[in-house]
Amino acid sequence: MTNTDKLQVSSQMFDRGVLSLNDIMDIWNLPHVPDGDKRYIRKEYTEVSQLDQVAQLQAELTAAQNAINAQKPQEPEPEEGTEEKEEEQENDSERQDKV
Repeated sequence: MTNTDKLQVSSQMFDRGVLSLNDIMDIWNLPHVPDGDKRYIRKEYTEVSQLDQVAQLQAELTAAQNAINAQKPQEPEPEEGTEEKEEEQENDSERQDKV
């Protein structure tokens, strides 16, 4: 098995929960790691029968985030040149401190 083959099998089978981390370590002839027998799956994989439920939850989450953002006070945007004026004032005060 080439390294490319090992990489493909490792990544594709690990993120689907088919292989554990220690299984991957065996493929690469590396020592096992603590808790390496746990299996993981990618978060975006969802059972087909639950797709409607996931879409509904995502819509509710988006609505809640929008409501929270609407409640936050809006900070006024600085006028053009305001930052330059503030820098000039800081430089002036630093010059006066030196005098």
